[in-house]
Amino acid sequence: LRGRTSLTDRVEWDNFYIENWSPWLDLKVVALTTVALWRGTGT
Repeated sequence: LRGRTSLTDRVEWDNFYIENWSPWLDLKVVALTTVALWRGTGT
């Protein structure tokens, strides 16, 4: 959520993460980040 993401959107995603935290959500974030890095879209 860096780059072109607005501050408002970042705050909304942070709040979503805080309200919905679980080990599974963390695993999903790690998995999606890994895929984005492999595809070259995670910069």
